[in-house]
Amino acid sequence: MRPVPYKTLLQVLLLLIAFHSICYGIGLILFPPAFFALFGFNLPQTFFADQGGLFHILISSVYILAAIDLPRAGKLIAVTCLVKFSAFLFLMAWYIFGISLWIILISAILDLLMGLLVLWLFTRYRRSLRQLSV
Repeated sequence: MRPVPYKTLLQVLLLLIAFHSICYGIGLILFPPAFFALFGFNLPQTFFADQGGLFHILISSVYILAAIDLPRAGKLIAVTCLVKFSAFLFLMAWYIFGISLWIILISAILDLLMGLLVLWLFTRYRRSLRQLSV
């Protein structure tokens, strides 16, 4: 039976999350306020959307660096999980107590799933390393 390639799966996942964050960030920066109105947001100015876009682009570097050097990426994986779980809590709080838009709920669920999948794959990857060294 072939061992599951947890390292490769985790690297691919991290790169996909980075790609998602870069695309999301570029969209936040470039899309006009009329685009956000399609999702129920009223943006009289785009400063905070631009700021959020820049954050998404910058945080993608954490995901890329973790994917590149996975054996030494424990702290970057921790930051990745912290970011994804914090985003989930932030979005759920907004969905429950602020604006109950479907896009906020979907975004929250996707951030939670990304964080859980990164955590699960990383623990499996680390466990597979320990089994190899035994």
